[in-house]
Amino acid sequence: MEEVEVITTAKPKKLSYNEQREFEQLGLDIQKLEQRKEEINMVFQQEDLDHERIKVLGKELSTLVDVLVTKETRWLKLAERD
Repeated sequence: MEEVEVITTAKPKKLSYNEQREFEQLGLDIQKLEQRKEEINMVFQQEDLDHERIKVLGKELSTLVDVLVTKETRWLKLAERD
């Protein structure tokens, strides 16, 4: 007799209470980070920026984008299960 392998895809379990709170907080954090990113981009559009200010804002923007990617990735993982 032939054996038949049955593959089932497990439905991801629902978010726990803590994960749901994390999901909600991540949404708020992402909004704030996007807002700050937009503010920095608006400052970069000004013509009278000195070199030091550009350097500081560039470093902040780089860090902000890294944090944003991390938080968005986690948010998406939780959203798949919500």
